[in-house]
Amino acid sequence: MKKNPYAPASKSAVWTAKANREPLSGNRKVTMRGSNEALIGNNGSFNAGSKKELMQAIARIMDLNSKGELVSAAQTARKEKFSDYAETVTAAFSDKSAAGMVALGEVMTEQIVESLGREGFIRRLLGFKPLTKGEPNQIRVRIKDVFAYYASSNPQVIASEVVNNYVRPEEFYVLGNVLMEEKEIMQDTGDLLDDKYNDGLEAMMVQEDRIGMNIFNKAASAINDEFAFTSFTPSVMQHMKSEITTHGGIPVSTMLISMDIWNEIVAEPEFTSWYSEIEKHELVLEGNLGQLAGMNIITDGYRIPSLKVLDKGQVYMFGIPDTLGQIAQRGEMSVQSVSKANDGIPKRGWMFTSIESISVVNARAVVRGQRL
Repeated sequence: MKKNPYAPASKSAVWTAKANREPLSGNRKVTMRGSNEALIGNNGSFNAGSKKELMQAIARIMDLNSKGELVSAAQTARKEKFSDYAETVTAAFSDKSAAGMVALGEVMTEQIVESLGREGFIRRLLGFKPLTKGEPNQIRVRIKDVFAYYASSNPQVIASEVVNNYVRPEEFYVLGNVLMEEKEIMQDTGDLLDDKYNDGLEAMMVQEDRIGMNIFNKAASAINDEFAFTSFTPSVMQHMKSEITTHGGIPVSTMLISMDIWNEIVAEPEFTSWYSEIEKHELVLEGNLGQLAGMNIITDGYRIPSLKVLDKGQVYMFGIPDTLGQIAQRGEMSVQSVSKANDGIPKRGWMFTSIESISVVNARAVVRGQRL
């Protein structure tokens, strides 16, 4: 399977504190509650003396980010692409040929695609397949349908007649339509573009994750048992995991949790002893929480509320992507400059379009739990 071209770059993101606009490493404006010590050391790792303190520090930084108190490089990188941001924006809005608007829209698209790979979890959980124009969208499903027999004399066996098995998923659009009134454009000092960039993120990244979660929910109830619990304990976790490993014989690679579940994990000593830490704060602020019982833990708890997809008390476990399913994307995300002038409406903006399919072909590879 081809590598996901929308996977994040390997370089570390730079995060700053909104309070003083300084990097988080060694920043004394970002501390644990009741402490004057910087939450993040100068080397980018958490200041923690034990696994439990580390897990508490992770919860702290996720909470700060969800409240909008931290700023990522992705939120400011767009301005850095232009030597004079304000003049470029003004020129783009004034360009009647729409070329300037398209150029700005393409920068927004690049940022959205980066966020899809870095922050969206559907692309982490499923295999990825890029599709070209006219290429069939089909997933080959391997089924064990060949049999062998034992015979001591007069052997005669039934032939195993086999055929290729394919799933041909339906494709759909993920769309973002960003429009601004001419009056707002002319009054803007540059902040409006940032607002519309965030609208684009919400329209594309969150919708993709929501579509994927709907599919996961249906798959999780198709074969495996669904789990209900009053608190998330090691016993609950092991029972959920064995639903995939025992019945399906599939390695479990990832556990997706809402942030309140993480707080329960931190409070349970047995979880702490199983935990394989993740030290770099940049990875945590992309939703990675380390490993527990061999499973990578991811969440959307770091996102601001309007971008969150998971409800409280939710836990999902997934087999490795090759055993679970696939997300396909036909071509690249496109951006088109939009003008409503022909309709007598003084508005301009961009239309973002992505043609995709999301498929879970093995319901055995997903299990779902919910706190009562």
